[in-house]
Amino acid sequence: MNIGGDERALPWLGAPIALAALVWSLAPSTAWFDSGELAAAAVQLGVPHPTGFSLFNLSGHLFTLLPMGPLALRVHLVGATAGVLAVWLWLGCLHHSERPLAAQPFWAAGLCAAAAIGLPLLAPAPLQHVRAAEVYPLTWLVAVGALAAWQRVDARLRLPTLLALGGLSALIHVEAAVICSVFAVLALMEALGRRSLPALPLAVGALAALLALAGLAYLPLAAARLPDLNWGDVRSVDALWRHLSAASIREAYADQIGAPALGDTLATLARQVRDNIGWLALPAALGAALSWRRQRRALLATGIVLGIDLAYSVWLNPMGLRDQQVGLLLFVGVRVLAVRGLLGAATLAAAALRGDRSMFAAFAPLVLLLLFCQDAAAAMERSRPVDLEAGGRMADALLADVPPGALLLTAGDHAGSACAWLQTAEGARPDSPCVPGVFTRDERMLELLALRTGEAGFADAARLVRAGKPASQQLAAWMRPIAAARPMYWELGLATEERLLRGHLRAGFPWHSVVPAGADSGRDRRAVAAAFAAMIATCRRAPASACRPGAPLSTWLAHHANVLAARLMVDGDPGAAELLQAAATWAPNEPKVLNNLAVHLISRGDPAAALRLCHRALVRQPDYHRVHRTAARASLLLNQGEQGLDHARAYLAGSAPNAEQRRWLQGLTALAPDEGTKKGLLGLVGQGGAVAPDEAGRPGSR
Repeated sequence: MNIGGDERALPWLGAPIALAALVWSLAPSTAWFDSGELAAAAVQLGVPHPTGFSLFNLSGHLFTLLPMGPLALRVHLVGATAGVLAVWLWLGCLHHSERPLAAQPFWAAGLCAAAAIGLPLLAPAPLQHVRAAEVYPLTWLVAVGALAAWQRVDARLRLPTLLALGGLSALIHVEAAVICSVFAVLALMEALGRRSLPALPLAVGALAALLALAGLAYLPLAAARLPDLNWGDVRSVDALWRHLSAASIREAYADQIGAPALGDTLATLARQVRDNIGWLALPAALGAALSWRRQRRALLATGIVLGIDLAYSVWLNPMGLRDQQVGLLLFVGVRVLAVRGLLGAATLAAAALRGDRSMFAAFAPLVLLLLFCQDAAAAMERSRPVDLEAGGRMADALLADVPPGALLLTAGDHAGSACAWLQTAEGARPDSPCVPGVFTRDERMLELLALRTGEAGFADAARLVRAGKPASQQLAAWMRPIAAARPMYWELGLATEERLLRGHLRAGFPWHSVVPAGADSGRDRRAVAAAFAAMIATCRRAPASACRPGAPLSTWLAHHANVLAARLMVDGDPGAAELLQAAATWAPNEPKVLNNLAVHLISRGDPAAALRLCHRALVRQPDYHRVHRTAARASLLLNQGEQGLDHARAYLAGSAPNAEQRRWLQGLTALAPDEGTKKGLLGLVGQGGAVAPDEAGRPGSR
């Protein structure tokens, strides 16, 4: 049986198969990064981190009503569905003759159509976001919807459709809003050129504005309804605007917005392109060439989307590119063009070999299916950060050893997001509030914590923040009364607070308890040993695949081992060596681990090995400037004066001015192998740049 040459049936055959394959791979519980927090916000209709993502929350809540599977899986299904629909729509815009597929038996045509729809999603970065709760697949769908509306909708309805999509885009992500706005402007220019601007767009524009306002009203309503899941008190107009504009994020990452280090950003982009596009760049070029002949308008629209995504990733949000949260439309779009090229090549070759009944025409779909399977296997192998079952196992272990009523402060996205899911969505251990550490540094967040927990200390700390008092006073205001009333557990990695808590943290895993100052060092060393043993036990209990080097669970363990080792290194404790070696085994390519191990090797008299580790760290993360400080010292110890100067300049160029600069540079001059290097180092004094108070390089624990 074949599908009778009806090419229009192919997407209807392929899309359900592709979606079923993604559903099979979805995370069964909470996953990594922000997934737990976003899923919890969708389940409970709360307020997640800026910019709020109303469309995702409402869609996710709707999917929780499906009578299937675990609660988390239903929310994860939003991304899988949106991703498949976005690719389906995009391929439809680049439509071409698919007769080599349409002439196949029903089962073969369906599998190959599924391969065509699935292939654009099978890259490590996009795959990460369609297998767990994330806002970006919905962003792709709205953006591609605007592309399709500009290319395929009747001219009289084009502008109204784009205005309606613009209203939706305001509820999901700024990039979708920009793309919809660009296509709406193009449609408006076309309408003005025809001198046939109808009245309908005005009515639809007003409706779109009302739609956007209704969606945005969700945020203050949700904040009032559910203060336990409210990322910032958005019940005032000013606070709502700060949330929608991501003011706190822009302020925190002000030095990275606007591509201040364009070279590093482009190097990161090149690695991402290699990992997410690779060899498919060749058929993508063919797809673009074929589309230029018959689907020129669709190709132009695709170029606009890819260009906006590239500019957003490189200029406005380079930190998101490093975290594989932007650049996704670029990767998916190029892979869509690659599918267009592969199918177009099959069509051309079949015609050259005398029609659809040729041997090539019979086997071309199977070749596409094999390419799909090969790329799927490679994507799964490269997508180690998407080992979603390991995320669930990590979450299950978080509350295992926590006493009743404890206050938990998290340092990273993984633990904080998992806590949000476990406590808010699944109702686990509501007696032990889990608080992201960054909340304790912001006036508005401290006030919200006082409301959530009933702890007056948080309100006192907020008043001290407002009065501009030192961080030590702010910390004491909320920590002392809470520590006296309940157990307090701390995830290492909150560098600002930990500097003020020296001597108050006892090592544990995954939490570290706050203890009175002056705890004896023998007990502390035993606590470190117990924490390390717990890390190893966690790895041994997990399946081998979950704890292989570079896997998410291993990376999480390496984070704790690395931060704990950094503390021991500052104290001169030799126990840091074993922790660093374990961290390097669990996360062999993590720049912070490599830097700390390099600092340790310098102290052991092996600057050559240290310099090799620094180079590896810079390959992985070119904008990690702290490692240049370590590399500068290692180079000078190896009598490589010019290289040491280069690393010193690179470190200073990537750091904010700091009063410790002179001390650090003068410490380096004592190692200068010649007079020219010494003069060069002294010449750097006063040029600005942050340096550590120690001359050897400070461990990078975060």
